[in-house]
Amino acid sequence: MKNKTLQQLTKEEISWIYHHYMKNDFPSSELKPLNRILELIDNNLCCGIGLLDDDTIRGYALLITPQPGTYCLLDYFAILPSYRGMGYGHAFFSLLPDFLSQNLPQTTGIFIECEAIADAKNTADKKVRQKRISFYENCGCQITNLHSCLFGVSYDILFLSDNMNSENMLVPLKHIYEAMFKSHHYKNQVKLWS
Repeated sequence: MKNKTLQQLTKEEISWIYHHYMKNDFPSSELKPLNRILELIDNNLCCGIGLLDDDTIRGYALLITPQPGTYCLLDYFAILPSYRGMGYGHAFFSLLPDFLSQNLPQTTGIFIECEAIADAKNTADKKVRQKRISFYENCGCQITNLHSCLFGVSYDILFLSDNMNSENMLVPLKHIYEAMFKSHHYKNQVKLWS
């Protein structure tokens, strides 16, 4: 892992990744318009991260980082198709604490959305969703009792922190959603419950 690093992405790099990868990596129902992502970056509410190996991009993530919050949301995360199954996903999570301490030192925990197992369309879809959650759990994330529905897509919520406690996590996640969505979208398209 000595050649693997995490690097903050520029808006130009994020735009390129959006057009070349994100449109294929995420269903259109889950993908924000690029102009909204760039607006979040301009407002210091979003941070793009590239996973590099020998200076070549292998994966990417977007974090929603409301200020002055101590929590953020892993909004998008993907390893490029030709590098999947090679340990890059686990490498990303092993490098993430150092990246956060250097670039977002106020962050003490990360929320992660996974498509809700209960809403799987069929057995194959359920297995994909369970595998995704298992991956995050193997990377140190813990499933919570939180759930959300964003623009008609339901999610189970996981949390990554060295010191996860029993504090009410509904409030900080609500704060993140309020920051990332325009008020009319938040009011009409966002549901959050525990």
